[in-house]
Amino acid sequence: MMKTVVYHFSGTGNSLAVARGLAARLPDCEVRSIPKVMAQDPALDPVPAGAVIGIVAPIYMHGMPHMVDAFIGRITRPEYLFMVYAGGGNLGAGLAWTQKRFSQAGLPLSALFNIRMPSNYTPFGCPSREEQARLVAEAERRIDAVADVVSRRAIHVDGSNTSWFAAHVHPGLLYRLGHGAIPGMDSGFAAAGTCTGCGVCARVCPAGNISLVDGRPEWHHRCEQCFGCLQWCPVQAIDYRGRTRGVDRYHHPDIRVADMQQSAPGAASD
Repeated sequence: MMKTVVYHFSGTGNSLAVARGLAARLPDCEVRSIPKVMAQDPALDPVPAGAVIGIVAPIYMHGMPHMVDAFIGRITRPEYLFMVYAGGGNLGAGLAWTQKRFSQAGLPLSALFNIRMPSNYTPFGCPSREEQARLVAEAERRIDAVADVVSRRAIHVDGSNTSWFAAHVHPGLLYRLGHGAIPGMDSGFAAAGTCTGCGVCARVCPAGNISLVDGRPEWHHRCEQCFGCLQWCPVQAIDYRGRTRGVDRYHHPDIRVADMQQSAPGAASD
């Protein structure tokens, strides 16, 4: 049986949980962190050719995180290639964008899935505990289905689940215009006076975008809008544009801060 390597990009643990779920269901399957791979010299840490390669990531503005887009350039000659979006909405225009990106890279994308997860975008609110539990339980059933398709090396594409207008006009057009501006959107983050300077935000950031200066977090404009800094702050001191004060935080119930730190680019091992 061909080895399977599932690469993940995760801010609140959704994609990491899905990647781990797939590894538990597929034989000879390894889980690896995209942020850590991208922080290494590709000559020393190559993406294995001839393997079954999976990518699990959230979908932001109907597109993939910028780091995931760059990671695709490191993939060569996979035996079978699949991608799973684990985000808070539908694929929308992301369906066509994703297929086009892999085609541009000369990579045959055999399967594309969308697993609906609790949203990380706190400015739009936080799903209720009941909704979170429902989505996480449903995700487990979807992971079973993904693992079945991958184990059979089948061809599969999840439907867009949205209207043409939503995919291509609103919010499709707005998302296309805004996706390139994501790295600088961290200007909206700020730490309140309740910040303790613990550094969790910096340690979990998959983009390595945060450092502590005089005990306070500073963002360096290579943001992915994963909201990991806001969601994992143990005292909820981080706010986004004044729109998240008093709003509940979310992270996947099976993922801990230590898991996120281990997946961050500065971690010593996966």
